[in-house]
Amino acid sequence: MRIAASSAQVGDICHNPNYGHCKIQDRPTGVKTGQRRAADGADNIGTALLLELPDRAAADKFSERYMAETHDVLRREIKALAFDQYGTIVDMQKGLTEAVTPFLKRKGWDGKPNSFVTWWRRTHFENSMIDALCDRGHTPYRQIGHRAVSYVMERCGIAVTQEEVSWLVSEIEKLKPFSDVVAALEKLRTSGYKLTILSNGDRDMLKAAGPHIGFKFDHVISVQEAGTFKPHWKTYAKAEEIIGYDRSSILFVANHAFDCIGAKSYGMRTAFIDRRKRPFGETPHQPDLIVTNFAELAAVLTR
Repeated sequence: MRIAASSAQVGDICHNPNYGHCKIQDRPTGVKTGQRRAADGADNIGTALLLELPDRAAADKFSERYMAETHDVLRREIKALAFDQYGTIVDMQKGLTEAVTPFLKRKGWDGKPNSFVTWWRRTHFENSMIDALCDRGHTPYRQIGHRAVSYVMERCGIAVTQEEVSWLVSEIEKLKPFSDVVAALEKLRTSGYKLTILSNGDRDMLKAAGPHIGFKFDHVISVQEAGTFKPHWKTYAKAEEIIGYDRSSILFVANHAFDCIGAKSYGMRTAFIDRRKRPFGETPHQPDLIVTNFAELAAVLTR
């Protein structure tokens, strides 16, 4: 697990009998022996923070204590969790690859189905961001998806009907959750957290997806309520309004850095589900918590 520090300032000196001599330095990249990365950025400086410690053992001890204290704060202050759905709750890449594989085979396309889905998702993401940035009215997720699939089909030289494209987009509604999701959600609910979906999907698509996920959330919120796609701040503001807690008491959970950045910049706490073992990137809006899966998320928040 990794966590982000937001209170340390460049040049701060720590003389702690438990940790030894610590100095906060402003360095953009790299962690050397005897140092532990405390954050890839912080709101007050926007660059990497490194803690200089006398040796690796001291660094490990500092990191463990810092994580424990941060986890305590999250357990004390978080009242609700809001989750991205596509790629965070449900396994979008796997589910869509399974759906398109026999279809592409029938069409005689000899490329990789997984690559096809990646192109589809990237095109959809790009088009949704263009839609939000143009700010000329919200285009439904289903329509964005239809355009994205049509584009990728043309790129691959595959002849399709509009009905076939619509069918492929509808497969998004049938995606299954990652294997660790439902048990973790049950554990979080038992601990008293309110649990919400905040998705770029349309209202009808989210409603249709409910039975396939197999868990009843307190709220299922489409960005249609805000009239724009995430990561526009209005989407997180609408979620805050519907959930009924102050933004600082809401932990937004996503498998995508852009979504965590949007929520964090609005003032929510964030947790990055790092299933793919990828860096979060250098941004001033670092997540409060980075975990590998939902089981780890639930373990941190329910101890």
